[in-house]
Amino acid sequence: MSLDPAFIKKVQVIAATLDQLDYFQLLALTPEADAATIRAAYHRQARRFHPDRYQHLGDAALVADLTRVSKRVTEAYVVLRDDAKRKRYIDGITGPDRAARLRFGEADEAQERQAKEEETGKTPQVKQFYNSARLAHANGDLQGALKNLKMALMYEPDNSVFKELLVAWSEESKK
Repeated sequence: MSLDPAFIKKVQVIAATLDQLDYFQLLALTPEADAATIRAAYHRQARRFHPDRYQHLGDAALVADLTRVSKRVTEAYVVLRDDAKRKRYIDGITGPDRAARLRFGEADEAQERQAKEEETGKTPQVKQFYNSARLAHANGDLQGALKNLKMALMYEPDNSVFKELLVAWSEESKK
C-alpha cells in the first residue's frame, strides 16, 4: 500500500509548522466548539495522524513526523476538553504573547495548581478549615466562618485569599 503524496506533504507541513499552530488549528476547530465537537475532532485527527497506521511503510521520517503531530493532537485534546484549561488557553493565545502561549505546558499546570492551592489551601487540615469557613458563611454564621478562617490562616499565614476573605468578612460582621 502506498500513501497519497498529498497526505505525506500535509504531514510534513504540519510537522514543520507545529510550533506555530494553536490547539484549535491543529484539531481544525473554532474556540467556540463544544465538548462533543472537540472530542469528535480529536478522534478524527488521532486516527488520521496516528503513527502506528503507517509503520508498515518503512518511512522513518514520516513516522517521526506523525509521532510529533500525534503527541500534539493528544496534548491539544487534554487541554481543550477541560473547561478551565481551555479558558486559560484561549486567554493566553488571544493575549499579546500568543507565540509563547501556544502550548499549555508544565508551567501552566503548576500555575493552575498553585492558584487552586492559594484559593483552598495546601494541606487537608487547611482545606477543611477553609471549607468549614465557607459553609458557615453561606449559612449566615459569620462568627463560625471567621473562627475557621483564622484557623486556616494559622497554618498558612501568607495565603492572600484567606487574608482578603478575613478582611471582607470582618467588615461584614461589623455591620
